[in-house]
Amino acid sequence: MTAAARAGRSAPRYATDITADDAWAICDFVMPRMEALERLHCSGSEEHRTAGALAEAVSGLVLRLEAEISRSGRRPSVAPGWTPERVRTEEQRRLGRVQEYWNDVCALVRIWQGAEGHDEVRWQRVSFLDPAGEAEYDRLRAEHGIGRREFDPMSTEIRRVGTGADVKVAAPSPAPSGSSSRV
Repeated sequence: MTAAARAGRSAPRYATDITADDAWAICDFVMPRMEALERLHCSGSEEHRTAGALAEAVSGLVLRLEAEISRSGRRPSVAPGWTPERVRTEEQRRLGRVQEYWNDVCALVRIWQGAEGHDEVRWQRVSFLDPAGEAEYDRLRAEHGIGRREFDPMSTEIRRVGTGADVKVAAPSPAPSGSSSRV
């Protein structure tokens, strides 16, 4: 994406910032690449299978994301006896699913950063469901004297910021190849 095209666009900050258009743009970016790989490689080859699996993963996430986003603004189905608190809880769960699906699909396309058509501005993971969630996080962090942490999953370090002096902390190393990290 060119600098001119990025002008006026901002990275999503909250799950509430994610739109169905954002999700479908990722699908429109990935699918032609996967279809080209499938055409290029013989059916049954590892490349063909990998392309098909990635296409399925992305399209499934985008469809689930769109379904959750489309529920926004609609009154949730309220069962008899639901309190306003229960309705708010269900909305938070919906936003949690939007955040989860969005972050998953962004992780899948991160490998294409810098490639033509990759929207580096919009296709960013989000850390909070909404502004209220971020405010609560900041309140709790301040109450306990804890600085914010910035974690880059492509790096081996976590930066603790906002505590007066930035501190770099080594992140755990990945398990050696051939060993399982599952317990």
